[in-house]
Amino acid sequence: MAHRLAPDAIQLYQDCAAKAQHYLELPFGKPGRILKKSVYGEKFAYREVAVLSDDIRLRKLGPLGSPIAEAADTVFHASTWMPPAIEQLKSHGFYATARQLEEPLVNCFNLGLFDTGAVLIGPLAYLFWLNEFGIRPPDHAPTGPDLDLALPEQVELSDAHVAFLNKCIKTSNSRLHVHFEMADYTRYLKDRVKLPYQALVKRHCFMANLHYLTQEVRPAIALVGDYLVPVKLPAPGRVYWQKLYWSRLPDNPRAEADRQEALVLGATLQRVLPDEIEAAAISLPSQWARQLSADTKLLGMPGAHGATQLLAVE
Repeated sequence: MAHRLAPDAIQLYQDCAAKAQHYLELPFGKPGRILKKSVYGEKFAYREVAVLSDDIRLRKLGPLGSPIAEAADTVFHASTWMPPAIEQLKSHGFYATARQLEEPLVNCFNLGLFDTGAVLIGPLAYLFWLNEFGIRPPDHAPTGPDLDLALPEQVELSDAHVAFLNKCIKTSNSRLHVHFEMADYTRYLKDRVKLPYQALVKRHCFMANLHYLTQEVRPAIALVGDYLVPVKLPAPGRVYWQKLYWSRLPDNPRAEADRQEALVLGATLQRVLPDEIEAAAISLPSQWARQLSADTKLLGMPGAHGATQLLAVE
């Protein structure tokens, strides 16, 4: 059952989310004092930054007193209001992840990966949609799930993007997992992803029917660590159908949890976006449509009546 958060809490979230959408870059780590250093007789300004390991690192801003340094320092404005805003939102019942996911997601944002069409999928897509709709997360929601990033077909990646993604794929304990369809890898990404095919299979980089989640995306806000990070998520109706399909897989240990989560999201969409579920059903992958149209339990799910007719046509 969906538990809607208080109206003042929802308004607070909407205000914070609107404010966060204006940032083009976010700092990683908590900023401290500004230091002045001389390099070959010229004075430069540096900002101290405390990172997860509690190390203090210096970030060069630019020549002391110059507009360049002032402009570079404005990025730290996010650190003056986002951490307390996160704590306030959490106290109102919104979902936020552990700080361990802060660095990879902030790096994705700063590199502009979401502007290329990359999409955040997996359990976090569902949980962040609940935030967007003002719904309390389930009690079993994990505090630190891995980040799953889907790359769409023909994604335009810069050298900096490729270097970052290859590093994440190669690092065995990376919290960021990159996913793409096999056809995309064969046609387009093979000369850019610097790992052999078998290594990618071992790291579970390939996902069937990934295009269904990347072809229609929406902007949203991820509450991660101390930051509100603008991201792209699959359309909520498509997340609903994915959850419902997963709940019918016989080898899924989370089948019942996925079914309950689909119920919550479906009921919410029926209330706030009544046409969303049926619109998402039109483009269902044929494999999913066959499974769901033959499943009599589908008739008890939100929006199933009209969607079942669409599936039957398929």
